[in-house]
Amino acid sequence: MNVEASEVAKLRITGATHLDPISVFIEDLGERKIRSCPNIPDYTTKSGKVTLECFGESWSAYWGGMGDRSTIDFFLSASIDYLVGCFARGSEIDRHVFDGSKLEAAARRCIIDCRRGRTRDWECGPLDRDEARELYDAADYLSAFDSAEGLMHSPGAGELLTKLFGEEWHYTVSDKAMAAHPKRLYLARIVDAVQQALRQRIESHPIATATTPASEQQPAIVLPERCTEYAGDRDNLQWARGANFMLGEFLRLNPHLQQDASAQGGEV
Repeated sequence: MNVEASEVAKLRITGATHLDPISVFIEDLGERKIRSCPNIPDYTTKSGKVTLECFGESWSAYWGGMGDRSTIDFFLSASIDYLVGCFARGSEIDRHVFDGSKLEAAARRCIIDCRRGRTRDWECGPLDRDEARELYDAADYLSAFDSAEGLMHSPGAGELLTKLFGEEWHYTVSDKAMAAHPKRLYLARIVDAVQQALRQRIESHPIATATTPASEQQPAIVLPERCTEYAGDRDNLQWARGANFMLGEFLRLNPHLQQDASAQGGEV
């Protein structure tokens, strides 16, 4: 059994708007070597992990390809939506969730449009006053559902939706009856608060995290230049195209090296 120790920076954030105290654990996990294609040098990238805790819930995310950035630098440079996706992936939080009130609003918009003769965007045809009133009142029934599956098992809802949106009304439900998942919105507020707190903390007191000793730091990566392709030399052309393709794929998968390649004078 192997036991390894690593340095972790812990922060406790209080006073965030409409949020309970947040605990943040930031861990720099060191460097890892990435093996690349033949004729292209291997390179080293940093990895790290962040864990958030708030009101008894926790979310963790690991990044194994942060380039030469520390975990804090990487976390602050990323967008809130990206970070929420990373944390939500481990918790299996969907991006959207069914919302019966949105379906009710879509149904009533359809009824109003059809009553006014604007039927181009709807399967429902023109409606007279009595038909529109009956359907408009019935649409209130839709807000009571908390899932799309419930609609499929309700003959009354199915009949109403078929009148308004046609036989394939489930496409309209998927398009117009979905809202951002409340848990993702909650997590986005937490991530936003953590980013603000980290920036505030860095401005006043630099946060100590694990650093790589100078003796272990990665040497500068010297990228090869693109090979010249001679159309008249068949063997050279085939080899050069293959080498240039591998170099292009390597740079595409490692965009942080694009700038280095340009600075070295190589073609990208």
